[in-house]
Amino acid sequence: MVAFSILNTFLMAIFERTREFGVLMAIGTTPRRLTKLLLIESTAMTVIGIVIGIIAGCLLTWYFQVHGLDLGGISELMSQYGISGRMYPQLSLITALSGPGAVLVITFLAALYPAFKVRRLRPVEAMRAV
Repeated sequence: MVAFSILNTFLMAIFERTREFGVLMAIGTTPRRLTKLLLIESTAMTVIGIVIGIIAGCLLTWYFQVHGLDLGGISELMSQYGISGRMYPQLSLITALSGPGAVLVITFLAALYPAFKVRRLRPVEAMRAV
């Protein structure tokens, strides 16, 4: 689901900037360079989001690691099975980096299709696009 959302976002960015890409190609930018530019742009946006997400996630996890997460109404049920009504998550390097690493790979793969779609643009047709 995440991959399709990202793919849709990048495709819409390509459609909105078709005229811009047509002008760039008309003044001599090669399709390969445009593809490279789009992949760098999508990777940069992803890395910025991942870094912010890792920092926010680690701070939130650290808070609940220290104070615990009260499970509220189900604590009575859990106490019948010998489980505490408060959960204490553990922060580790693997848990902090595995999810964001998967998102980075999925985002890069999802950005490939729109980036290669730009290669097929013809400058004159792209500049006519509305």
